[in-house]
Amino acid sequence: MQLFIKIVYCCIGLLSFNTVHLAHSLVGSFPCGENCTCTNNSLYQTIAQCSNIKAIPLDLPRNISELDLSWNQITFQNVTGQDMCKIYTNMSQVSFAWNGITEMSPIFSGCWKLVALDLTGNKLKSLSSKTLQGLDKIKMIIGLEVEKLQSDTFKGFFNLEILNLTFYGITMQPNVFTYLSGLKRLHLSLEKMMIPNEEIFHFDNGNSLKILKLILPRVKDMPARLLNELKALEFLSLDAPSLSEFKLSNDSKLINLKDLEILRVSKLDPDLLEELEFLEILKLREISQVAELNLYNVPLLKELEVVHCSLLRIPSQWLSNATALETLNLSDDELTVIDPKDFSNLKSLRHLVLSNNKLSKLPSFFLEPVKDSLQQLIIRHNQLKTLEHDAISNLSLVEVIDFSFNHIETIEDGNFLHLPQLKILNLKNNYISALKPTMFITSPLLVELNLADNYFCHFPMEVIGTGVIELNLSVNRINTVPGKKLCGTKTLRTLLLDDNPISCDCSLKELLICELHIEIKGICSEPQSYAGIDIGEFTGCSSVTKTIFSTSTEILETTPPTTIEQSKEVNKKPILVLKGDQSEIVRPIIWGQKLLTNFDDAQNVKNQKDKSIEQANLNNQVHMQTHAKEGNESDPTKGPGSHEEQGH
Repeated sequence: MQLFIKIVYCCIGLLSFNTVHLAHSLVGSFPCGENCTCTNNSLYQTIAQCSNIKAIPLDLPRNISELDLSWNQITFQNVTGQDMCKIYTNMSQVSFAWNGITEMSPIFSGCWKLVALDLTGNKLKSLSSKTLQGLDKIKMIIGLEVEKLQSDTFKGFFNLEILNLTFYGITMQPNVFTYLSGLKRLHLSLEKMMIPNEEIFHFDNGNSLKILKLILPRVKDMPARLLNELKALEFLSLDAPSLSEFKLSNDSKLINLKDLEILRVSKLDPDLLEELEFLEILKLREISQVAELNLYNVPLLKELEVVHCSLLRIPSQWLSNATALETLNLSDDELTVIDPKDFSNLKSLRHLVLSNNKLSKLPSFFLEPVKDSLQQLIIRHNQLKTLEHDAISNLSLVEVIDFSFNHIETIEDGNFLHLPQLKILNLKNNYISALKPTMFITSPLLVELNLADNYFCHFPMEVIGTGVIELNLSVNRINTVPGKKLCGTKTLRTLLLDDNPISCDCSLKELLICELHIEIKGICSEPQSYAGIDIGEFTGCSSVTKTIFSTSTEILETTPPTTIEQSKEVNKKPILVLKGDQSEIVRPIIWGQKLLTNFDDAQNVKNQKDKSIEQANLNNQVHMQTHAKEGNESDPTKGPGSHEEQGH
């Protein structure tokens, strides 16, 4: 094979175009040119990657489709090779990322197949149409950073669809984008501009721009008509930390806008959304004055996110017409109170997030309006102390509830009832010490319960009998684990007990040897001889015998007792008695190979055992009397007057 590869390399200049393709597809990754490696991902696509170079390599296979020159030292003086695309006629993608290029020569002549150009990590002093001449078919330019743009820089770029541009100039020619009638996605950052020209987004022959991400770090006043011509715009993201107020003109034509994201603006025009009747997603972040915003005219709104906006309460007029709202995220605000009326019209709400606020209580029935739609409730990192009566109940579709990192001490009656679809409940990092007996009765699908970082001193028995698969009780004060009862659970697979003062005793041993294969994590605290030992390595309590379960075919083999002492030892062995679909651990023994199948059989064995013990007593007395008559002195303490025997 190595000889074959060498032959291919030696003859590569003589082989036909198709033969070279075939050879490359056979060898996969291989050296090609100085400091370069080529890889074939299909018959007609060869990717070349080069490192430690200072100029564009011209000795690569002619059929390369992608050329990766990122992270090199290519500079203006070395960016030559006007014949690059005449040599690599099949090339469709080129990356000059992170080379520190400040100036470029016209190197794209003949690049009629080039559709993607990556210039990330370079900062050009200027850019003109002459520099980019030859890119008539280009569809994507990303990472373009430049200090000066000529008015004709993008002339002829009718096929350009994606442009990522960072501009460092103070002013920009008003018609820079005029030729980009096919542009669909523009990420524009105006780093030094303070007042943008309102005709920046003027396009000849209309435009098809659908996505605009606009970053204006220093702009204080933004022309209201700046976006007027963007009739096809569907997504707008505006990040303007110096902007005093964001408003749109009355004749704004953003009739197709569906997704609006505004970040770090001081104030919003209360009527900003007046003409945006088709808006579906609204995200507001770090806006100091937002409460006056009128949301009534966006009835199709499905997602509302207001984060880091210092809201003290939900404005009364906000949600009055939000009947289509599915997601409401009011995280990282200053909310101190929730009014049940806030949600009265949210008939479609599925996801409610109120994390990182200052809520101290949740009123009774505050989720009543969304009881038949809510699927996820997240109220983390608040100051909740009490869940009032029926605050969280009767939610027919809720699957996830997260109240972690609060101050909950008391869960009043009626909470966590009638949640038939609840699967995940997270109460981590609170002050809970006990659960209500009926807390999980009406949550048959609960599979993950997190009670870590609370104040439980005893194992929460309310969990036993549920369908929980993963139970987290880490960082509590639990000392004893009810091993025998946990062995009877059918679903539990993971039990986390880390950072608890666990006493490794016989009850724990019962759990470790049961047939359910429960993964247990924790450390023994006592007795002293086992302190610091992983629970799974606990081998003490030798009196515990492996229990038979309905899933096991193992049968304890015993023989009928012949003495009182043997009867006592046999009686210590637990077995499982089956009754219908239920199972209990009981104390009757199994003789021979007979497996007890009901309580009647267990009672019969008990009666037989009693008779056997009586017979053993009689035999023992006769035996003792016989030895006494014969003057047996081998064991003088075992006479017919023994207190131990008389006591039994």
